[in-house]
Amino acid sequence: MSDMEGLRASGVSKSFHGNRVLHNLDLEISAGQVRALLGHNGSGKSTFIKILAGYYEPDDGSGPITVGGKTLVPGDPDSTFDAGVTFVHQTLGLVGQLSVLENMRLGMPWRTTRLGAIVWSKERAAVREALAAFDLHVHPDAEVGQLSTVEQTEIAIVRAVSVRDDIRVLVLDEPTAALTEHEVQKLFALIARVQARGVAILYVTHRLDEIAQIADAVTVLSDGETVGQGPVAEFPERRLVELIAGASVSVQQPRAAADAVAGSSAVPDQDEAPRMTVAGLKAGELVDARFDGHGGEILGAVGLLGSGIIDLSRALTGRLRPETGDVTINGKRARLGDMAAMVHQGYGAVVGARSDRVLMDMTVRENITLATVRNYFRGGFLRSRAEKAAAASAISHYDVRCAGPEVETGTLSGGNQQKVAIGKVLQAGPSVIVLEEPFNGVDARGRAEIADMLRAAAAGGALVLLIDSDLDEVAGICSRVLVLRDGRVMEEFRGSGIVRSRLLDACYG
Repeated sequence: MSDMEGLRASGVSKSFHGNRVLHNLDLEISAGQVRALLGHNGSGKSTFIKILAGYYEPDDGSGPITVGGKTLVPGDPDSTFDAGVTFVHQTLGLVGQLSVLENMRLGMPWRTTRLGAIVWSKERAAVREALAAFDLHVHPDAEVGQLSTVEQTEIAIVRAVSVRDDIRVLVLDEPTAALTEHEVQKLFALIARVQARGVAILYVTHRLDEIAQIADAVTVLSDGETVGQGPVAEFPERRLVELIAGASVSVQQPRAAADAVAGSSAVPDQDEAPRMTVAGLKAGELVDARFDGHGGEILGAVGLLGSGIIDLSRALTGRLRPETGDVTINGKRARLGDMAAMVHQGYGAVVGARSDRVLMDMTVRENITLATVRNYFRGGFLRSRAEKAAAASAISHYDVRCAGPEVETGTLSGGNQQKVAIGKVLQAGPSVIVLEEPFNGVDARGRAEIADMLRAAAAGGALVLLIDSDLDEVAGICSRVLVLRDGRVMEEFRGSGIVRSRLLDACYG
């Protein structure tokens, strides 16, 4: 392997508690090449990335991982960094309250005078130069939290390839998960510039329609095994679907052909009293939101950035204080911001970043019974046998794939963490459930399983309010969809009238 080449992994395996989650992986990325790493949640993708990062040590007997001919030291993050490997994870690792400049310099030494004062003019000039090299022109003093999602992603990537002069490998983990199609194309232009510098890129995504555009080669994992590998031209989308999901899993149609997808949930009887009523809600970009939600329906809410859709979710889940308006749950006024009182009224929410939805250092058992643990106390003592039985039943019922109920939730794949987060809420039997991007970063199999969880909750009489930017998912599961524009609910679609093109047209007005 020449010094100009990128990454090579040979025979890499990893087991947890005797359960092998990655088996004999061979993977190579040449300098300037993009290799897509695909597979359902739990397939081994995240495990390999953590091995590459030095977070996990591979099993004894695993072959070496080399970068530019240099062998990485297993379980040593410094070895990975010294070899020129950097990562941009789904959470980006940015601090929203800090400026672009401050985020770009996080963890890096500042340029200072002899007396230790930071030379801000040089720092700003260096950041401008780094951004301009990739045709980005964001002001160094701009607050990162006020930038668009694609701008934040671009800054995270530029930071990753600017931390040193000899970056050889860039790992991008779901970089487009929260982006619109237009933003995806903008990001792809940046990735092409990184690629042109000879950086080898490992690209992890669940958006299969991106693969032909961005990747040169493909590696597909399933249950820790490599089930497909080679040039991207040999892997049309249909073949990728078959390798990842298998014939038994129902998957969404590609985005370009999704107009035929119709909502699959029945529209409930609208004469029944609504589970939730939103009247005149004003908060942030939300000007005047008004709608009812009924038990037995999966109600979608969609809108473009700036439509008020984000602030609707934040207001309904206590993260943004409304200026005016009322929300009632089961006929009683909700005390927005007091989640304990809302939960007592029959309210449940799965919102925020995935790391906020579950406690990563707690076990699967502890997470999944967290909302109902008071049910297992008698006389001030926890009935641990009953709690463990309930957790085991829930893990089985929601098909959470894990080595056992006592493993840390943070060791699970993203999709299984998502199922734990949703299952935790469903265990409390809420009559109103608000979910924010529940399919984000989840593979086809996991999406189908999460959709089944939501359908079952609606069939049990709950109102499921799905706030999601993926119009394919919304069209595939919702019985009714609200479209927000200019801070208001402007249009509503029902049943077979829910098709992607109509939703998209309504979003743009």
